[in-house]
This record gives sequence, structure tokens and C-alpha cells, in this order.
Amino acid sequence: MPLSTQPTSKGASPPPPDKGKDLYAAGDYEGALKAWEMTLKSIGYINSKDAYAQDSSKQSEIDEIANRAELNAAQACLRLRRWDDAVRHCDNVLKRHPLEAKALYRKATALRQKGEYDEVRKCLSTLQSINPSLGQYLLQSVNKEDKQHKQEEKKLWNEAFRNLEAEKDAAQPEESWWQKICDYLWCCRRRRPEKEE
Repeated sequence: MPLSTQPTSKGASPPPPDKGKDLYAAGDYEGALKAWEMTLKSIGYINSKDAYAQDSSKQSEIDEIANRAELNAAQACLRLRRWDDAVRHCDNVLKRHPLEAKALYRKATALRQKGEYDEVRKCLSTLQSINPSLGQYLLQSVNKEDKQHKQEEKKLWNEAFRNLEAEKDAAQPEESWWQKICDYLWCCRRRRPEKEE
């Protein structure tokens, strides 16, 4: 039973219809994100006024709309490459529903893009308890990327140290030919036995 569009006795009205889906389908991810965030603001206002505190069925419907809006906003953030915002939206869902598969998957995806592989593994271990195949696929991808990332990092560090050594060697002045001759003569003089009288 959908919520009515009539304001409640306390003046709050439910969020507008989901315009975000249409915008997202049209490829307007920024517009879709704004629509879903507006829905979340409306829900926040409704909840702050306790508009449906006495009607648990309507309050649970509002909570479900909030979860959908958060998940959709997270997906839009992924499309817009806003990894931190995607994680934040997923965390909002996971506070209420810690085993929400979509939230775990989208959070893991955002964290993967940020290179936070340990955090990704935590999300995926929870996700595997819900959906083993989906969690396993993403975990394999993350492990492969993490291995490649570590190899690239090692290569970069080795190159940096080689460059540092080359700069250090270049900074040391080369001995002049005169200094080399003087050192040679000094060495020869020390080896020559002294004349006995």
C-alpha cells in the first residue's frame, strides 16, 4: 500500500515519486544522484517530525524508501567515480541492515577503486555468507588486483632507489687525473725501500 501524498496532521508529506530512476536510465547520473539525495532529505525531515511514529507500517515503508534511495545514490556515485560518497551511502544502509547484499557489494566496489583491499576483504567476507558466488568472484578479482598493485609498487620503489643511487653517484665529484697521479706516486714512494747508508 503506497503512501498517500496528503500531508499528515503534523505537516510532513512523503517523498516525491522516484525521478532518479528515469534520470539514471537516461544516463544523467548527476541528476539521478540529486533526486535521490533530495528524497533522503525529505525522509530525514519526515523522520525528524515523527510524522509516522504512530503508524509502524508507514514508517517501515519510509525506511524501505530510504534504503532504496541510499542504494541507488551509491550506484550513481559509483558511476560518477565518487568513491567516498558511495561508501557513505552504503554505510548508511548497513547501519540499519548489516547483511544487505547490494550495500556490501557496492561498498566493496567503491573501496576496491580506492585501493583499500583489506576493507574490501572485510565486506566480501560478510557478503560471502549471504551470496557465496558473488562474493567469491569479487574476492578473486580483488586478490588479483592487490597482487598486481603490490608488484607495481615494488617496481616503483626499486626504480626510485636506483634513481636515488644514480643521483648520489653523480653528486660525488670524479677524481681529477692529477689527483690520481699524486695518489699513485704516493703509493709508489711508500713501497720503495729506503737507501741504507
